[in-house]
Amino acid sequence: MVAAKSRLQGTHRAIEKGKSRMRHFEIFILLVIIACGWWRPAFAEEAWSAKDIATLTVEKGWQEILDNATKVRPSERSPEWKNSVTKAGAAILQEADPESEIIFAMAQYEKTYPFLKGDKPYLTAKYSALDRKFEACRAHPKGNCHNRIETLYLEKKKAAKPAN
Repeated sequence: MVAAKSRLQGTHRAIEKGKSRMRHFEIFILLVIIACGWWRPAFAEEAWSAKDIATLTVEKGWQEILDNATKVRPSERSPEWKNSVTKAGAAILQEADPESEIIFAMAQYEKTYPFLKGDKPYLTAKYSALDRKFEACRAHPKGNCHNRIETLYLEKKKAAKPAN
C-alpha cells in the first residue's frame, strides 16, 4: 500500500512538473508572438493620416470621414482636414432623407467636432435638413418626433450668426 501511494505521489509530481513546463512553453510562445509583431491588441487603433481623409473627401466617403477623422494625429490636422470634416457634415445633412434620424445623430458629431457649430455651410445644411425633418414629422406624426424637432428649433433660434 505504501509503495502504491509513493508511486502515485511520484506520478502526481511528474504531472505537475509537466504542467509547469507547458506553462513556461506557452509564455515563451506568447512572448515570441508579441516580439515579432504577429499579435496586435484590439485596443491598438491604427492612426489615420490627413491624406486618408483627403482621399475620402475626393471619394465622397462622408460618413467614414466623420467616424474616423479623430484618428488623425492632432499635429496633422490642417485646415484641409477641418474643411473635409465640415464638408462631410454638410454633405450628410444635404443628402439625408427627411425620414432618417441623422439630424438627431449630428449632435454627437458636433460634440466631437465643435467647429462645426461655427461653419456657415454646415449650419445652412443642418437647418435645411431640420426644415425637411419638421415637414416629414408634421406629415407623419410618430413617437416624440415633435419634441425633438422643437428642441432643435429652439437651438436654431438661440444660435448666433456663424463666423463664416
